[in-house]
Amino acid sequence: MAPGNDYDRLIRPFEEQMLLTIGRIVRDADRAADVLQDALAKLCTLFDRLREHPNPKAYVLSVCITVAHDALRKSKRAEAAQQMMFAEARTRAGMPEPVSAVVEEEIEHAVLQAISRLPSQQGTVVLLRLMHEQTYQEIAQALGCEVATARTHYARGREALARELSHLADGKRHD
Repeated sequence: MAPGNDYDRLIRPFEEQMLLTIGRIVRDADRAADVLQDALAKLCTLFDRLREHPNPKAYVLSVCITVAHDALRKSKRAEAAQQMMFAEARTRAGMPEPVSAVVEEEIEHAVLQAISRLPSQQGTVVLLRLMHEQTYQEIAQALGCEVATARTHYARGREALARELSHLADGKRHD
């Protein structure tokens, strides 16, 4: 089968979900479009695996999640360096710190940040389960593991998130 037909059959039906998934992680529409291109390029190198995979949708979304997290980690490093530079400039200029963002946006951002810090498999399972409502069977197929392993990754990921985000319940920040 020609690669174009594979693309139309195995990837094109999920493009909108791919963009939404990436957008939820990177939280910027323009950036999501760029990361989608990176994910599509990665998927092109994985056509053999994708053709043989029992659940192409889950596999495609799993690749998107991984690529989006990689992009987020890279940008976080650059952003941290930039924020440090701006903080030093504000301090030298005697300017106050900026006002906090809206609380709900801060919480959502904290949750996504916490998910991005989970081990790769746990983060992928949590996102597939919570955001895409995939079954454990579908997740296990996407990751090439047993259903029990997918359940374990999910349980451990949720426990780690609960620990890391417990400060949101008591109104304290633990940065």
